[in-house]
Amino acid sequence: MSARNHGLTKTLVQRYASGKPWDYDMIESGYNYRLDEIRSALGLSQIKRIKKLNALRKKFLNITIRD
Repeated sequence: MSARNHGLTKTLVQRYASGKPWDYDMIESGYNYRLDEIRSALGLSQIKRIKKLNALRKKFLNITIRD
C-alpha cells in the first residue's frame, strides 16, 4: 500500500510529458496523506509533550492493572 500519490505508477510530470496525463496505472491501493497547517501544528505540539503524555498513560495503565 502506498502512502502517497494514490498508488499511481507515474508522476504528474511524467504523465504530462507523454502528452497523455490520463494514461497511468494503479499498481496498488494507496492513500494521499498530506497534512494541512492546523494538523501539522497540532502534531508538533503533541510531539513536544510526548514524554509527559506517555507517563500519564503508564500511570493510568498501572492503576487499571492493580484494580
